[in-house]
Amino acid sequence: MSKLPEKLIVLKNTAEILKTRILFTNTQGRVPIVSDKTYSRIIETLIKKFPESGNADSEKGYFEFLSKVKDKSEDLEQVFYTFLDCLEWRDLALSTLSEVAQGMTHLKFESNPFLMTAFLDLVTLFVQIHLMISSLPERKIQLVLYYKIKSDNLYNKVAQYIVDYDSPFRKFVLDFAPSSNRIGPALVGLKDIWAKLTNVALLRKQGTLSITLNPSQLGLPAQDSIVFALGAQDKIFSWIAYGLVLCPEEFVAADYAVLLKQILQYNFNFPLHGDMVCQIHAEYIAFFEKYKSKNKNLKVAKEKKNIQEALTYSASSAG
Repeated sequence: MSKLPEKLIVLKNTAEILKTRILFTNTQGRVPIVSDKTYSRIIETLIKKFPESGNADSEKGYFEFLSKVKDKSEDLEQVFYTFLDCLEWRDLALSTLSEVAQGMTHLKFESNPFLMTAFLDLVTLFVQIHLMISSLPERKIQLVLYYKIKSDNLYNKVAQYIVDYDSPFRKFVLDFAPSSNRIGPALVGLKDIWAKLTNVALLRKQGTLSITLNPSQLGLPAQDSIVFALGAQDKIFSWIAYGLVLCPEEFVAADYAVLLKQILQYNFNFPLHGDMVCQIHAEYIAFFEKYKSKNKNLKVAKEKKNIQEALTYSASSAG
Protein backbone atom coordinates (compact mmCIF):
# COMPACT_ATOMS: atom_id res chain seq x y z
CA MET A 1 0.00 0.00 0.00
CA SER A 2 2.92 2.35 0.69
CA LYS A 3 3.81 2.65 -3.00
CA LEU A 4 0.25 3.21 -4.21
CA PRO A 5 0.28 7.03 -3.90
CA GLU A 6 3.38 7.14 -6.11
CA LYS A 7 1.74 4.83 -8.66
CA LEU A 8 -1.36 7.01 -8.71
CA ILE A 9 0.70 10.13 -9.36
CA VAL A 10 2.73 8.51 -12.16
CA LEU A 11 -0.42 7.19 -13.82
CA LYS A 12 -2.07 10.63 -13.54
CA ASN A 13 0.91 12.37 -15.14
CA THR A 14 1.01 9.81 -17.93
CA ALA A 15 -2.72 10.25 -18.52
CA GLU A 16 -2.31 13.99 -19.11
CA ILE A 17 0.33 13.24 -21.75
CA LEU A 18 -1.93 10.66 -23.39
CA LYS A 19 -4.79 13.16 -23.58
CA THR A 20 -2.54 15.58 -25.46
CA ARG A 21 -1.50 12.80 -27.83
CA ILE A 22 -5.16 11.92 -28.45
CA LEU A 23 -5.71 15.56 -29.44
CA PHE A 24 -2.96 15.09 -32.03
CA THR A 25 -4.85 12.05 -33.31
CA ASN A 26 -7.89 14.25 -33.85
CA THR A 27 -5.94 16.99 -35.66
CA GLN A 28 -2.59 16.29 -37.36
CA GLY A 29 -3.20 12.56 -37.24
CA ARG A 30 -6.25 12.75 -39.51
CA VAL A 31 -5.90 11.73 -43.16
CA PRO A 32 -7.39 14.42 -45.46
CA ILE A 33 -7.96 11.99 -48.33
CA VAL A 34 -10.45 10.09 -46.17
CA SER A 35 -12.87 12.99 -46.68
CA ASP A 36 -12.64 12.67 -50.47
CA LYS A 37 -15.93 11.10 -51.61
CA THR A 38 -14.09 9.60 -54.59
CA TYR A 39 -12.69 6.98 -52.21
CA SER A 40 -15.76 6.48 -50.01
CA ARG A 41 -16.39 2.95 -51.31
CA ILE A 42 -12.77 1.96 -50.59
CA ILE A 43 -12.98 3.31 -47.04
CA GLU A 44 -16.30 1.58 -46.45
CA THR A 45 -14.81 -1.74 -47.58
CA LEU A 46 -11.72 -1.33 -45.38
CA ILE A 47 -13.67 -0.80 -42.14
CA LYS A 48 -16.83 -2.80 -42.89
CA LYS A 49 -15.77 -5.72 -40.68
CA PHE A 50 -13.62 -3.77 -38.23
CA PRO A 51 -11.65 -4.81 -36.14
CA GLU A 52 -10.75 -6.99 -39.13
CA SER A 53 -9.11 -4.97 -41.88
CA GLY A 54 -11.08 -5.27 -45.09
CA ASN A 55 -9.60 -6.29 -48.44
CA ALA A 56 -10.13 -3.51 -50.99
CA ASP A 57 -7.61 -4.73 -53.58
CA SER A 58 -10.37 -5.17 -56.17
CA GLU A 59 -11.83 -1.71 -55.63
CA LYS A 60 -11.15 0.82 -58.39
CA GLY A 61 -8.46 3.31 -57.42
CA TYR A 62 -7.41 1.44 -54.27
CA PHE A 63 -3.67 1.34 -54.95
CA GLU A 64 -3.65 4.99 -55.99
CA PHE A 65 -5.48 5.76 -52.73
CA LEU A 66 -2.97 3.73 -50.71
CA SER A 67 0.01 5.47 -52.32
CA LYS A 68 -1.42 8.84 -51.26
CA VAL A 69 -2.01 7.57 -47.72
CA LYS A 70 1.68 6.63 -47.39
CA ASP A 71 2.51 10.35 -47.19
CA LYS A 72 0.84 10.27 -43.76
CA SER A 73 2.56 7.08 -42.58
CA GLU A 74 4.52 8.78 -39.78
CA ASP A 75 1.40 10.45 -38.40
CA LEU A 76 -0.55 7.19 -38.62
CA GLU A 77 2.23 5.44 -36.74
CA GLN A 78 1.93 8.03 -33.95
CA VAL A 79 -1.82 7.43 -33.85
CA PHE A 80 -1.33 3.68 -33.60
CA TYR A 81 1.17 3.90 -30.76
CA THR A 82 -0.98 6.45 -28.94
CA PHE A 83 -3.79 3.89 -28.89
CA LEU A 84 -1.38 1.13 -27.87
CA ASP A 85 -0.02 3.23 -25.00
CA CYS A 86 -3.58 4.04 -23.91
CA LEU A 87 -4.37 0.33 -23.83
CA GLU A 88 -1.36 -0.47 -21.68
CA TRP A 89 -2.08 2.50 -19.42
CA ARG A 90 -5.69 1.31 -19.09
CA ASP A 91 -4.60 -2.04 -17.71
CA LEU A 92 -2.20 -0.50 -15.19
CA ALA A 93 -4.73 2.12 -14.10
CA LEU A 94 -7.48 -0.42 -13.49
CA SER A 95 -5.25 -2.74 -11.47
CA THR A 96 -3.98 0.17 -9.35
CA LEU A 97 -7.47 1.56 -8.72
CA SER A 98 -8.69 -1.89 -7.74
CA GLU A 99 -5.75 -2.27 -5.37
CA VAL A 100 -6.54 1.07 -3.70
CA ALA A 101 -10.25 0.24 -3.45
CA GLN A 102 -9.58 -3.14 -1.85
CA GLY A 103 -7.00 -1.72 0.56
CA MET A 104 -9.21 1.06 1.95
CA THR A 105 -12.24 0.66 4.20
CA HIS A 106 -13.57 4.00 2.96
CA LEU A 107 -12.60 7.14 1.06
CA LYS A 108 -13.70 10.38 2.68
CA PHE A 109 -12.67 13.88 1.70
CA GLU A 110 -12.60 15.00 5.32
CA SER A 111 -10.32 12.21 6.57
CA ASN A 112 -8.01 11.36 3.64
CA PRO A 113 -8.33 14.20 1.08
CA PHE A 114 -5.00 13.64 -0.65
CA LEU A 115 -5.45 9.92 -1.33
CA MET A 116 -9.07 10.48 -2.32
CA THR A 117 -8.03 13.28 -4.69
CA ALA A 118 -5.39 11.12 -6.38
CA PHE A 119 -7.80 8.17 -6.62
CA LEU A 120 -10.74 10.11 -8.08
CA ASP A 121 -8.46 12.14 -10.35
CA LEU A 122 -7.28 8.88 -11.92
CA VAL A 123 -10.85 7.58 -12.22
CA THR A 124 -11.85 10.81 -14.00
CA LEU A 125 -8.86 10.73 -16.31
CA PHE A 126 -9.67 7.14 -17.22
CA VAL A 127 -13.20 8.10 -18.25
CA GLN A 128 -12.06 11.22 -20.11
CA ILE A 129 -9.40 9.37 -22.10
CA HIS A 130 -11.84 6.74 -23.31
CA LEU A 131 -14.57 9.25 -24.09
CA MET A 132 -12.01 11.14 -26.16
CA ILE A 133 -11.02 7.99 -28.02
CA SER A 134 -14.60 6.94 -28.68
CA SER A 135 -15.38 10.38 -30.13
CA LEU A 136 -12.58 10.29 -32.73
CA PRO A 137 -14.41 10.00 -36.07
CA GLU A 138 -11.49 8.50 -38.01
CA ARG A 139 -10.05 6.19 -35.36
CA LYS A 140 -10.97 2.96 -37.18
CA ILE A 141 -9.84 3.96 -40.67
CA GLN A 142 -6.63 5.40 -39.18
CA LEU A 143 -5.80 2.00 -37.66
CA VAL A 144 -6.69 0.06 -40.79
CA LEU A 145 -4.61 2.34 -43.01
CA TYR A 146 -1.64 2.05 -40.66
CA TYR A 147 -1.95 -1.74 -40.79
CA LYS A 148 -2.11 -1.70 -44.59
CA ILE A 149 1.13 0.28 -44.68
CA LYS A 150 3.06 -1.33 -41.80
CA SER A 151 1.41 -4.76 -41.13
CA ASP A 152 2.08 -4.38 -37.39
CA ASN A 153 1.41 -7.65 -35.50
CA LEU A 154 -0.11 -5.67 -32.62
CA TYR A 155 -2.91 -4.41 -34.85
CA ASN A 156 -5.53 -6.95 -33.71
CA LYS A 157 -4.94 -6.15 -30.06
CA VAL A 158 -5.24 -2.40 -30.58
CA ALA A 159 -8.22 -2.67 -32.96
CA GLN A 160 -10.14 -4.79 -30.45
CA TYR A 161 -9.38 -2.20 -27.76
CA ILE A 162 -10.97 0.48 -29.94
CA VAL A 163 -14.06 -1.68 -30.51
CA ASP A 164 -14.38 -2.34 -26.76
CA TYR A 165 -14.98 1.37 -26.18
CA ASP A 166 -17.45 1.97 -29.01
CA SER A 167 -20.03 2.03 -26.20
CA PRO A 168 -17.78 3.50 -23.48
CA PHE A 169 -20.31 3.87 -20.65
CA ARG A 170 -21.34 0.23 -20.85
CA LYS A 171 -17.66 -0.79 -20.83
CA PHE A 172 -16.90 1.48 -17.86
CA VAL A 173 -19.35 -0.44 -15.68
CA LEU A 174 -17.46 -3.67 -16.44
CA ASP A 175 -14.04 -2.04 -16.00
CA PHE A 176 -14.89 -0.61 -12.59
CA ALA A 177 -16.89 -3.51 -11.18
CA PRO A 178 -14.11 -4.32 -8.63
CA SER A 179 -13.94 -0.72 -7.34
CA SER A 180 -17.43 0.76 -7.85
CA ASN A 181 -18.35 -0.07 -4.22
CA ARG A 182 -15.70 2.47 -3.15
CA ILE A 183 -16.26 5.04 -5.90
CA GLY A 184 -20.02 5.40 -5.35
CA PRO A 185 -19.94 6.09 -1.57
CA ALA A 186 -16.91 8.38 -2.01
CA LEU A 187 -18.81 10.50 -4.54
CA VAL A 188 -22.12 10.64 -2.69
CA GLY A 189 -20.14 11.60 0.40
CA LEU A 190 -19.33 14.84 -1.44
CA LYS A 191 -23.01 15.83 -1.70
CA ASP A 192 -23.01 18.20 1.28
CA ILE A 193 -19.63 19.65 0.33
CA TRP A 194 -20.81 20.32 -3.23
CA ALA A 195 -24.02 21.95 -1.96
CA LYS A 196 -21.93 24.24 0.25
CA LEU A 197 -19.42 25.07 -2.51
CA THR A 198 -22.21 26.23 -4.79
CA ASN A 199 -23.95 28.30 -2.10
CA VAL A 200 -22.04 31.59 -2.23
CA ALA A 201 -24.37 33.30 0.26
CA LEU A 202 -23.62 30.64 2.86
CA LEU A 203 -19.85 30.82 2.24
CA ARG A 204 -19.95 34.58 2.75
CA LYS A 205 -22.06 34.29 5.87
CA GLN A 206 -19.63 31.80 7.41
CA GLY A 207 -16.65 33.94 6.41
CA THR A 208 -15.09 31.25 4.22
CA LEU A 209 -14.48 33.74 1.42
CA SER A 210 -13.23 36.53 3.70
CA ILE A 211 -9.58 37.34 4.36
CA THR A 212 -10.36 40.13 6.80
CA LEU A 213 -12.95 38.56 9.11
CA ASN A 214 -10.29 36.90 11.30
CA PRO A 215 -7.01 38.72 10.50
CA SER A 216 -5.19 37.08 13.41
CA GLN A 217 -5.59 33.70 11.70
CA LEU A 218 -4.32 34.71 8.26
CA GLY A 219 -0.90 33.20 8.88
CA LEU A 220 -2.24 29.92 10.25
CA PRO A 221 -2.95 26.76 8.23
CA ALA A 222 -6.61 26.40 7.27
CA GLN A 223 -8.44 23.97 9.54
CA ASP A 224 -11.78 23.84 7.71
CA SER A 225 -11.94 21.15 5.01
CA ILE A 226 -14.17 23.44 2.93
CA VAL A 227 -11.13 25.65 2.26
CA PHE A 228 -9.32 22.70 0.68
CA ALA A 229 -12.52 21.80 -1.17
CA LEU A 230 -12.75 25.31 -2.66
CA GLY A 231 -9.36 24.81 -4.26
CA ALA A 232 -10.54 21.49 -5.67
CA GLN A 233 -14.00 22.63 -6.80
CA ASP A 234 -13.38 22.00 -10.51
CA LYS A 235 -11.98 18.58 -9.68
CA ILE A 236 -14.96 17.69 -7.49
CA PHE A 237 -17.29 18.71 -10.31
CA SER A 238 -15.51 16.37 -12.75
CA TRP A 239 -15.25 13.53 -10.22
CA ILE A 240 -19.00 13.45 -9.71
CA ALA A 241 -19.99 14.08 -13.33
CA TYR A 242 -17.75 11.35 -14.74
CA GLY A 243 -17.80 9.04 -11.74
CA LEU A 244 -21.47 8.40 -11.00
CA VAL A 245 -21.98 6.55 -14.27
CA LEU A 246 -19.46 3.93 -13.11
CA CYS A 247 -21.73 2.72 -10.33
CA PRO A 248 -25.33 2.51 -11.62
CA GLU A 249 -26.19 -0.17 -9.05
CA GLU A 250 -25.75 2.42 -6.31
CA PHE A 251 -28.69 4.45 -7.66
CA VAL A 252 -30.97 2.30 -5.54
CA ALA A 253 -30.16 4.96 -2.90
CA ALA A 254 -31.94 8.29 -3.52
CA ASP A 255 -28.86 10.42 -2.74
CA TYR A 256 -27.19 9.35 -6.00
CA ALA A 257 -29.99 10.64 -8.22
CA VAL A 258 -30.16 13.92 -6.28
CA LEU A 259 -26.42 14.49 -6.60
CA LEU A 260 -26.41 13.62 -10.30
CA LYS A 261 -29.14 16.15 -11.05
CA GLN A 262 -27.31 18.85 -9.10
CA ILE A 263 -24.12 18.27 -11.06
CA LEU A 264 -25.79 18.03 -14.48
CA GLN A 265 -27.58 21.32 -13.85
CA TYR A 266 -24.25 23.01 -13.23
CA ASN A 267 -22.90 22.87 -16.79
CA PHE A 268 -23.89 22.14 -20.38
CA ASN A 269 -20.57 21.02 -21.88
CA PHE A 270 -18.24 18.92 -19.77
CA PRO A 271 -14.49 19.31 -20.39
CA LEU A 272 -12.34 16.47 -21.68
CA HIS A 273 -9.10 18.09 -22.85
CA GLY A 274 -8.21 21.12 -24.93
CA ASP A 275 -11.19 21.98 -27.11
CA MET A 276 -12.74 18.53 -26.75
CA VAL A 277 -15.88 18.41 -24.61
CA CYS A 278 -18.56 15.87 -23.77
CA GLN A 279 -22.29 16.58 -23.76
CA ILE A 280 -22.71 14.11 -20.97
CA HIS A 281 -26.46 14.54 -20.44
CA ALA A 282 -27.19 12.63 -23.64
CA GLU A 283 -24.66 9.96 -22.68
CA TYR A 284 -26.35 9.40 -19.31
CA ILE A 285 -29.81 9.24 -20.89
CA ALA A 286 -28.74 6.74 -23.56
CA PHE A 287 -26.90 4.57 -21.06
CA PHE A 288 -29.62 4.55 -18.41
CA GLU A 289 -32.30 3.73 -21.00
CA LYS A 290 -30.50 0.49 -21.89
CA TYR A 291 -29.04 -0.47 -18.52
CA LYS A 292 -30.49 -3.66 -17.07
CA SER A 293 -29.97 -4.49 -13.41
CA LYS A 294 -30.41 -7.81 -11.63
CA ASN A 295 -31.84 -5.77 -8.76
CA LYS A 296 -35.60 -5.54 -9.43
CA ASN A 297 -35.84 -2.47 -7.19
CA LEU A 298 -33.40 -0.54 -9.38
CA LYS A 299 -34.82 1.21 -12.43
CA VAL A 300 -32.30 3.82 -13.55
CA ALA A 301 -34.28 4.49 -16.74
CA LYS A 302 -36.68 6.58 -14.64
CA GLU A 303 -33.85 9.07 -14.11
CA LYS A 304 -34.22 10.16 -17.75
CA LYS A 305 -36.74 12.85 -16.78
CA ASN A 306 -34.43 14.32 -14.11
CA ILE A 307 -31.49 14.34 -16.52
CA GLN A 308 -33.58 16.01 -19.22
CA GLU A 309 -34.66 18.69 -16.73
CA ALA A 310 -31.02 19.22 -15.75
CA LEU A 311 -30.08 19.54 -19.44
CA THR A 312 -32.78 22.17 -20.02
CA TYR A 313 -31.68 24.12 -16.95
CA SER A 314 -27.96 24.00 -17.82
CA ALA A 315 -28.61 25.01 -21.43
CA SER A 316 -30.73 28.01 -20.40
CA SER A 317 -28.15 29.03 -17.79
CA ALA A 318 -25.41 28.87 -20.42
CA GLY A 319 -27.30 31.46 -22.43
